[in-house]
Amino acid sequence: MSKRKGTEARQSGNISASMRWPLWKRNLAVLWMGQFAVTLGLTGTTPFMLFHIERLATGSEGSIMLWTSIALAGPSVTYMLTTPLWGKLGDRVSRKWMFVRALVALGICMLGMAWAPTILVFVIFRLLQGGLGGIYDAAIAMIAVTVPPDRKGEAIGRYQQAVIAGGLTGPLIGGLAMGWIGSNMFLTAAALITLACSVLAWSVLSDPPKSRVNSVLGADQTVNEATDHKNSDEKGTGSKPNGVWASILLFSKHSEMRYLLTAGILSKCAGTALVAIYPLFIREHYTSGPSAANMIGMLEAATGIGALYGAGKWSREGDRKDPVLLILIALCLSGIVVLLQASTPAFAVLIVLKLAQGYVFSAVIPLVLRSILQHSAEGRQGVNIGTANSLLVTGQLAGSFMPQALHIFPGLLLGIGGIGILPLIGAAVVSILPIKKKYTERRIQKRYEHQTRSDVR
Repeated sequence: MSKRKGTEARQSGNISASMRWPLWKRNLAVLWMGQFAVTLGLTGTTPFMLFHIERLATGSEGSIMLWTSIALAGPSVTYMLTTPLWGKLGDRVSRKWMFVRALVALGICMLGMAWAPTILVFVIFRLLQGGLGGIYDAAIAMIAVTVPPDRKGEAIGRYQQAVIAGGLTGPLIGGLAMGWIGSNMFLTAAALITLACSVLAWSVLSDPPKSRVNSVLGADQTVNEATDHKNSDEKGTGSKPNGVWASILLFSKHSEMRYLLTAGILSKCAGTALVAIYPLFIREHYTSGPSAANMIGMLEAATGIGALYGAGKWSREGDRKDPVLLILIALCLSGIVVLLQASTPAFAVLIVLKLAQGYVFSAVIPLVLRSILQHSAEGRQGVNIGTANSLLVTGQLAGSFMPQALHIFPGLLLGIGGIGILPLIGAAVVSILPIKKKYTERRIQKRYEHQTRSDVR
């Protein structure tokens, strides 16, 4: 009798524990730690890329700026080319192993960048970083098949906070490391942490049972089929993925995804351009040397604090309100905040505006990806997310070269103002959606009234 009671108690305890810490929450915790480690290492050096490359490259200032642009843009190119393929492979094989593979590859690439003897070797490892990465896509695809439908926005927001938290602490620690231990040792430490996270992911992360995948996706499909009849072709693909071109075809035909992706590209372009141009701005208007790195770190940290708060809030709102409206609001605010930065060079005010920038910019990409997941069929989450991120990276790629393009402006403040126009263009694109929806509803209503009058006659 006592043995039976003990067994029942243990079973009850196990059930209670699994209810408190279900599979999707365990996975999300591991995904969060892995993404945080990667972002910490990469963003800890990206704002100071110009200073790092000055130690490796020789030549004129224009030559160094060209190498810096290539180093910033290179990973975007290789990522754009390979991420849909990694997403497709994850759909067919295992999203867990895609995540583990990405962690190992990124850890090795960080070690390579840390100890690169020449600028060419450094750029090669930067290219490999983009081509062998895909950690974000694998994680979002796993969230799609493990998280309950009414919690997906929240889960994506929490995961996005890992990106933001890493982006917050990375520049702060990286700025200090530039003067204390050097960027080489900082990258080495970040690489070792990333490799340790790959071991954790290998031992803890779990792909969901097939029945769980079907139940989660089935609920989403029921909701989506009732709300968006235009997406029936994608839903009908079932377990027969058609590759990257099928995703591109879906995005081109689906008006909501097409407009939202366009706005996301413009937002990415603006955000990357601001990161690339601020070292030049700080050097021109304030100071140079180690103190410039500290000031850049402070500004990037302020952006991260704002984004850390905003990512969770915007994503939770996306589960309850119209994501299109939220994206429209965020894009308008993004443009205003950047234009204000161009109008006030006071450093204290810049910190406040950077806080606001992080808050409003953090809304766009998670809400765009949520829309992609919402309209993706079973077995196509990875390839759709990978293809979407590949398209979004074109904005990041364009933003990397923005500082050179902004030389047409007489001053960097006007250049920053030019960057602020990009989110406003994105807002104009997104605003077409409610207008188009209203026009379609009126057309259907008129057709219905005409058919009703015909039937009466």
